[in-house]
Amino acid sequence: MDIARQPTEKGTVEGLPGSLPVLVYDAWKADGDEQGPLYRKAASIQNHRKVQAIPYCLWGNREKGEMLVFQYLKTV
Repeated sequence: MDIARQPTEKGTVEGLPGSLPVLVYDAWKADGDEQGPLYRKAASIQNHRKVQAIPYCLWGNREKGEMLVFQYLKTV
């Protein structure tokens, strides 16, 4: 998450009383290069993404996959 850019509101979370905002922001995902020899200098590729923040208590995902509860901040 880039701390120089503010998240934007994109409506509210449906199905809840009140008006919990849905936040959208720019982020970068570090993808590793899994090809090549086992012992080599580590490298990562930064891929730009638009991220929609989902409150942890509402996330019903129980299948295999990525989940990140805390975000790392990027200073520029």
